Amino acid sequence: YTYFYFIHALDVITTYEALKSNPNVEESNIFFKNNPRPSLGELVLFKAIVLPLFGHNIDSTQMTVVNTVITAVVIDNYSIYQKRF
Repeated sequence: YTYFYFIHALDVITTYEALKSNPNVEESNIFFKNNPRPSLGELVLFKAIVLPLFGHNIDSTQMTVVNTVITAVVIDNYSIYQKRF
């Protein structure tokens, strides 16, 4: 579970920084469809509620898939953040 929580923490950080870096950037997570520019607190609260429920109810294969997808999301978030320069 270490990597799972680590990569999700990076997701929060890179999402927040990408949102701050460009007023046209919006969160694409479907849970934020009514709030495409969530605050850092909203992002942290969402992860704090969802991750324990989700992470402890999936098997190792599903965990690998989730970790791979979120890693790709973090890379994408970082590339969006980098475009501000």
